Amino acid sequence: MTILHLVSHPVQYYTPLYARIAADTDVNFRVLYCSKKGLERAIDVEFGVDIQWDVPLLDGYRYEFLKNHAWKESLDGLFGLLNWGVIKEIRQAPKDSVVWIHGWNYATHLLALFAAKYYGHRVFMRGDNAAVIENNLPDSLKKRFKKWWLGGVLFPRIDTFLAVGKQNKAFFELMGVAENRITFAPHAIDNQRFMNFSAQKKSHKNAIRQSLGIPFSKKVIVYSGKYIDKKRPMDLLKAVTLLPNPDAVFVVFVGDGTLRSEMERFISVHNLQKNVLLTGFVNQSQMPNYYLAADIYVMCSGLHETWGLSTNEAMCFGLPLILSDLVGCADDLVDGNGAVYPSGDCEKLATNIENLINLPDTEFAKLGQQSLKIVQKYSYENIAQAVKNAAQNEHLRRRFPISLRILSLF
Repeated sequence: MTILHLVSHPVQYYTPLYARIAADTDVNFRVLYCSKKGLERAIDVEFGVDIQWDVPLLDGYRYEFLKNHAWKESLDGLFGLLNWGVIKEIRQAPKDSVVWIHGWNYATHLLALFAAKYYGHRVFMRGDNAAVIENNLPDSLKKRFKKWWLGGVLFPRIDTFLAVGKQNKAFFELMGVAENRITFAPHAIDNQRFMNFSAQKKSHKNAIRQSLGIPFSKKVIVYSGKYIDKKRPMDLLKAVTLLPNPDAVFVVFVGDGTLRSEMERFISVHNLQKNVLLTGFVNQSQMPNYYLAADIYVMCSGLHETWGLSTNEAMCFGLPLILSDLVGCADDLVDGNGAVYPSGDCEKLATNIENLINLPDTEFAKLGQQSLKIVQKYSYENIAQAVKNAAQNEHLRRRFPISLRILSLF
């Protein structure tokens, strides 16, 4: 079978997945990139620093960079990606190919969708929109238009939806997609890389803590993400001040961003210098050190956190979780291995932290083991198998006569 995968730009989380799919001899797999963003060093506005990923992004699979004809290339607007060459790629694809489109935010996505239907291919759609976000957005003309556009125009032309989790599945259903058109293809990271690091370096935990300036005697909480409003890092700082004994914990904020100055002022005013470390930007190859040094993982994001892949990373190290209820992965990844609290409720966050740090060691260890058990299901292998199974399933095809395929262009 032939699978053409259209994606905006190289992403560090996807490369190992593509290599796994490409290794399957039953699949003729190729990635079509709309942009080279992510390959070269560039300023990340939200991190506030100049970054370049230090893991390979193009190894182990076939790919093509399509020429972008946009007036101004951007990942932030509909016409920021306009790759006319995608039509030729789809036209030349073998009969009955699968065109797997990641998202629907760019003009190129729409070109690919309509071209695929016109030439008689099947279309798979994968995105990570979450129903919990959609349901918490105020009613507006924009929201109504979105439901009309997605539910009434775009989604009926798609054969199969690849849902990354429960909230994503609920989003598709909210937009009118029937359950039998949705296949579970879970959000994942390179579990094996992180688990191998954990197994090899576990005995060096204290040495790693020492090298990072993290105390041995405290329960260490790790936050991994940008210091921006959406991620709500200030909530975690406030929660520490609400603990009966703030000195019992040490919080490592792995990341950087526009809220750094505000966080530094809060730390100074509340004398938390001995309880908090702001690391600055940390690249992919160094991230395992911080998870291994930690005891608990916290993500306190507000609205628009569609998943939170650093949660998967933390789980590979057997860390218990505390997530806000607006984090897209909370329904999938928290199940007997931590707690979910109402986003923005710093007192409840503090209570959950206190409950975890006071658990007996044996009970605490069970939570970590449960994290390891759950994350096994969220793997690249399961995504690759789900895509292959869906491609082999003829019952998932939405059949359109040639007349309707032509009309689908308009």
